[in-house]
Amino acid sequence: MILAVIAIGLSLFLYGENNLITVMRVNVESSKLPHVFDGYKIVHLSDLHSKEFGREQKRLVIIIENENPDLIAITGDLIDSMRRDIEPVLSLVK
Repeated sequence: MILAVIAIGLSLFLYGENNLITVMRVNVESSKLPHVFDGYKIVHLSDLHSKEFGREQKRLVIIIENENPDLIAITGDLIDSMRRDIEPVLSLVK
């Protein structure tokens, strides 16, 4: 019984880690940054691993658009070594 609960909990955790979109906001303040960067917003996308977030990445695109960024940085594992489908990545970049 305990093993079943642990297995279910672990499965739910792993599903969430692989399918949920996490938005984290960080404010950076530094006297070394020029004033032109006051209010400058960067969206950083990382570790997408060929994952699709709706048709043509619509769920992810809506979240990005709602943030109204000045810059979008895409880094990290965009394509998964086990799923080499690049269409989700290409759709997002378009």
